[in-house]
Amino acid sequence: RERQRANITVTQVVGGKEWEGAAFIAKPAVLGFTDFVVGETYTLKFTLTNISYSFNSFRPGELPENVRDFFVLTHAPPGRMSAGTSCVLTLTFTPKLNQDIDVTLPFTCATGPMEVPVRCTTKKVVLSLSAPALDFGGVVSGEASSLTLTITNGGALPSRYTLALEDESYTAGWACCVFSTFSTRNAFSVF
Repeated sequence: RERQRANITVTQVVGGKEWEGAAFIAKPAVLGFTDFVVGETYTLKFTLTNISYSFNSFRPGELPENVRDFFVLTHAPPGRMSAGTSCVLTLTFTPKLNQDIDVTLPFTCATGPMEVPVRCTTKKVVLSLSAPALDFGGVVSGEASSLTLTITNGGALPSRYTLALEDESYTAGWACCVFSTFSTRNAFSVF
């Protein structure tokens, strides 16, 4: 226990094999909070499993100072854990700023330090088009042609958007109309 307080690590050798790498594995591997809203509280349970050759222990470290107040880590300290045993931890996140957070949660283990990534993302607009370009083919003067372009917002943040022609020189002498039908897929007909 005194070694752990002083962050002194030991080499773990079992059966002539020396343990190298992180002593615990987190499940899920990345602690993620997606599409969060400022002021709301989110909770995520995860497990740390001892994957080293023998007994090991861990102690949580502190997150970076700029985000430390947004998180609370709770768990029942398990003490020495034999190989293959797990411990459940709970990470509570209460965002105070509307910006993405990408940090690591540090742990001091008996065999060395390890980190678990924490990624928090705000709501975003994710627009996708059914076609990257509209090709009307060989349309001659006096004929009409129509194509459908479907614009889909796959993100959690609602958005308004407009459809504009990239280069007005292509429409000289042509009539171009855009009709929009607002539905869940927002389909536009261009002709």
